[in-house]
Amino acid sequence: LKNMTSFSNIQYYICEIYENGVIFKGRDAASNTWVEESYMGIHKTCDVSFKVNGEIIKNTTARLNDEVRTPNVESYKDEEYTYYFKKWIGYNGVVTEDAIYEAEFLKVKTGSETYSTVTYETNGHGGKNQTEQILNGLFAKNITLSEANLIFGGWYKDKELTTPYDFYKDEITSDI
Repeated sequence: LKNMTSFSNIQYYICEIYENGVIFKGRDAASNTWVEESYMGIHKTCDVSFKVNGEIIKNTTARLNDEVRTPNVESYKDEEYTYYFKKWIGYNGVVTEDAIYEAEFLKVKTGSETYSTVTYETNGHGGKNQTEQILNGLFAKNITLSEANLIFGGWYKDKELTTPYDFYKDEITSDI
């Protein structure tokens, strides 16, 4: 740290270590402000593309470990089936490398769809409980709650809050 000129009057340091770099942060005693320097390529960017049925519909660049706004994909039909967008194969919420994500669809015989009720139990925080109907075989939507002086910790499968719900892996197959 001795070569970091912006860190001459630092009271204390915070070091965040990432796969491709490190960020040093410190509180400058003279100005009472935070200063920050990054090293080893922490600002690496990744090229990300999204494909539907072999055609790229979105190209974007994102910083490593950032979330990317995924494109909306509509369902479509042929003579016998309806194809419902299910997920982006391999995408788990953050970008970790250059990637092309392909859309996966749920193929259902038109007219034979079955739905389940998903109830978002708020335990009295962040508003009323919410419910929605989800086509069996798809994933629930990740709804974020907010309430003053509380940090939302996520959704769980059980009332004891021990098993987190994974919005990228846990398919809806019955009422929850």
